[in-house]
Amino acid sequence: MVSRSNQPALWPRAVVIGISLLVLLAGCTAKRMLTQPPRSAIEQRLLAGSIERATTGLEGPDFENADVFVEVTGFTQDAFFAREAMVSELQTRGATIVSDPGKADYIVKVLIKAFGIDRSERFFGVPQMSGLLVPVPEITLFNWIKQNGISRLSVTVVDRRTGRLVGRTEKLNGETVFNRVTIFPVSFETSDFNEPP
Repeated sequence: MVSRSNQPALWPRAVVIGISLLVLLAGCTAKRMLTQPPRSAIEQRLLAGSIERATTGLEGPDFENADVFVEVTGFTQDAFFAREAMVSELQTRGATIVSDPGKADYIVKVLIKAFGIDRSERFFGVPQMSGLLVPVPEITLFNWIKQNGISRLSVTVVDRRTGRLVGRTEKLNGETVFNRVTIFPVSFETSDFNEPP
């Protein structure tokens, strides 16, 4: 009969091997996350296209060779981008943009009423279910994601020397659309990014 005290203890080795395997497997499943910008390229194109379409509808005096100061007010954090879009439109009309309102011929006041993206989705299929014993992946029979870039502006133009209102555009609207449609097993995308404003 063999004494138990002479046999090497196997359980400490099994524990060490088990922990080593867990560490190796955890290292194998680690993923490197890519940096994600605050907005996707599609969202950026939706916003840029909508504000560009809105600013082209600007009405007012002849801005050719005029010194113009641009003032933008709105709830959005993107007011700077909207201002630059308006500056670009005024420059294409021959205006010189000045940073001091006291040196301007005209003061252009832009009120941002809306500048953002609306998203809607229609889905028909089986949603992903992960709380079950065996996870079920999403099975999409039909899915339609629609994103609209929307810009709504109101613009007043004031003659700085007289203080008189010389131009007003109450509704400057711009809109862009992006659709992603899945009809099992095919997906496709449509947009109006490349259409002229």
